[in-house]
Amino acid sequence: MGGIVPRVFVRFCVAFTVILLAIQFTPLVPWLLNRLFGKMWMDSDGDILIVLTANEPQDDGMGAITFARGLYGVRAWRDGHFQTAVLCGRGAPAVGQFLAAYGVPREKIFLVGHAFSARECALSTKQMIASWPGTRVLVTSDIEIFRAERAFAAA
Repeated sequence: MGGIVPRVFVRFCVAFTVILLAIQFTPLVPWLLNRLFGKMWMDSDGDILIVLTANEPQDDGMGAITFARGLYGVRAWRDGHFQTAVLCGRGAPAVGQFLAAYGVPREKIFLVGHAFSARECALSTKQMIASWPGTRVLVTSDIEIFRAERAFAAA
């Protein structure tokens, strides 16, 4: 007297459990993350550090996403051998103060505060650093890196 609904539910639960086990106990997730995000900040050594800020908030403060990106920028600066830091987006002034407070020399921080998307940041940053020699390293959040990396490559 089982009926079709309990059988479908049991099959769904079994399939869901198998998928969760595959995600948890196989190298599927690291492989997928490497395909989506590349090296990201693990190999963040270069000459020009580019930090994309989030478009929040609209006052002089710094929101949680921008704070995290600024923190990644500080860590990359400390771990690498960067000559300059280019900060792009509405949160660029706040992140500039943040980086300076954590030891990045103010004369090595450049702001591109008028760009409000990854594409605008890529185009504006390209104009600014086109003649600067060296390796460029892009820092942003994990949810933004896929799109931002492609926007910078297209620019």
